Amino acid sequence: MTKQDSRRSYRRVTMIVVLSFCLMAAMASLTQAQGLNPISLSLAVGPIGGVTIPQGDFGDVYNSGLHMGGMAWLAFGQFGVRGELTYAKMETGDGALGPTKIEGDLKQTGFLVSGTYAPLPTPLVKPYGLFGVGSYKVKASLSEDSGVTPLSGESTGFALAVGVGARLDIGKLGLMLEGRYMRISTEGEATKSTMISGGILLALI
Repeated sequence: MTKQDSRRSYRRVTMIVVLSFCLMAAMASLTQAQGLNPISLSLAVGPIGGVTIPQGDFGDVYNSGLHMGGMAWLAFGQFGVRGELTYAKMETGDGALGPTKIEGDLKQTGFLVSGTYAPLPTPLVKPYGLFGVGSYKVKASLSEDSGVTPLSGESTGFALAVGVGARLDIGKLGLMLEGRYMRISTEGEATKSTMISGGILLALI
């Protein structure tokens, strides 16, 4: 797949996800307006952010970095569907790749669609598990300390995530805290990380 094809695929899938959530929001509003709300339907949006901790070989080159983005969470009973757009940046650490010093950073930009399940019907704090898939663009801007051999490049890959968290809802305001394992498969390799995230939710319905 060429770089241009990757960009087109990325934009196409992103548009589909955004349109899907707009459709779900419209259906949720229509259902509530007609009084058909037998399973505690809710829709909330808000910002998300936290720390990305590289794992495996990925962690040998990069330090932990920050991520940020936005999310929309449609919940129906104990189940839910959540979509998020996030951006993360990690920089290289000292002594990367042994005696060869590598300088630069790596950026991850993409979306994730997750299914969530809250097994305990608690009134305030709701623990949940999640499983998500998505697409991320990974861009590396690296060079050796000599500056002669560039190691830069970018590719778009399939993302897989699994994690647990807890959500606190008080009126129309909600807070969430979660940890998840993320794997992004790109050409010839995979970037693996643990993401610790917090977010603020504002209930629309």
